[in-house]
Amino acid sequence: MTTVAIVCSPNMGIVDSWLPVVAAVREKHPHWRLVAVVPRGWGVGIRPGAVALRTLDGLVDTVVIEVTPGEYRSVTDFAAADLVRRRFTRMADLLLRLEARASRRGPQSVPVRALRAVAHTVGLLAPGGRRVRWSAGGDCSIALVDAHVMDRSGVQALLCALGDPPCLSLSHGLGYLDPATDAEGGGGVGTDTARRPSVQRAYAYSPQHRRRLMQDHGLPEDSVRVTGIPRHDPEGPLAVMGASGGGLGDGWDGAVLLISRPATSAGEEPTSPNDWLPKGRKAARLRAIHQVVCVERGLRLVVTMHPKERDDHEIRAGLPYDEAGRTWILIEAHPLALAPQLCFAISFSSGVAVDLLSVDVPTIEFQDVRGVSAFDRPDAARDDEGRILRTSERRHALVLAADDE
Repeated sequence: MTTVAIVCSPNMGIVDSWLPVVAAVREKHPHWRLVAVVPRGWGVGIRPGAVALRTLDGLVDTVVIEVTPGEYRSVTDFAAADLVRRRFTRMADLLLRLEARASRRGPQSVPVRALRAVAHTVGLLAPGGRRVRWSAGGDCSIALVDAHVMDRSGVQALLCALGDPPCLSLSHGLGYLDPATDAEGGGGVGTDTARRPSVQRAYAYSPQHRRRLMQDHGLPEDSVRVTGIPRHDPEGPLAVMGASGGGLGDGWDGAVLLISRPATSAGEEPTSPNDWLPKGRKAARLRAIHQVVCVERGLRLVVTMHPKERDDHEIRAGLPYDEAGRTWILIEAHPLALAPQLCFAISFSSGVAVDLLSVDVPTIEFQDVRGVSAFDRPDAARDDEGRILRTSERRHALVLAADDE
């Protein structure tokens, strides 16, 4: 039987990228076995209510979750995977920290060997789900991945466990900066470059993206093809429309969509060179957005969370509690499903702006990185107003830049 594994890494964004393809595979090959695999590297947790995951639940045969390193459990859906993950992550992480501390005595010392045995036992005895034993020859025919994370040791170990299947790659994000201006790592180099899993075919969103994939990941020219963005195909959004429900409901036409993003630290102001959206600044920007959109303009605000946002605490801390459901709402629907009812959108930094632009919804990027040393440099690219062009969306004029209220 042909088995296709969707490797859910680095976050839910890769699920969104592959959804139209997986939906087409399910329709054309109903007897193929489709498996969503969540490695432990997805450390931000699983938000099973997210529309992309709910949609994928209806397409795959099973969800496999890595509960401890190298130990996999098969469950029915992402809600069950989230439950299993939360049960054992704390215990496993504690054991790993203890092992790291004990390893100072040597990797083969008695304490280290004992802790490894305990960690292995926790994985074997952990309740929840059915234990998965990959065969030595591999149970997987094709793996759908993101080449950007394939150098990471956790993803490498997973692909090895799957039997090193041929890999097809789509990128989870749409924005790529030039290496010299990308202070967050740019080139896509992971934590372990000693062994590169095989990418049989990578699909690029544009000729520029194609060159970047070849440059960053050492892919040969004939293995990278320009296909465009699957979810921008006229039939692409159909995969998420059903799971998104009936849109916003009565009275919300002409609303403004806010595409949220997790804070980069818990501080009030930046505490490190890359800390461009600390919790304090995020709350202040949320208050400013509500003031301008809802109070001054009389519009309504619809908020969607970023794939890396595990909960909505930061959002609710910045928006007026007593206005929830009246002037603003939090919703899990896919932005492309909401597009017909939107006036415009606001983001802190998101490739979703490109998705919305493809259906004629403009986005204001509300982002101020002044004083954040990794980006506020003398050689930083700036527009005619002096605003720092931190994101590729700004650099290519795909968003309207705003640094202040």
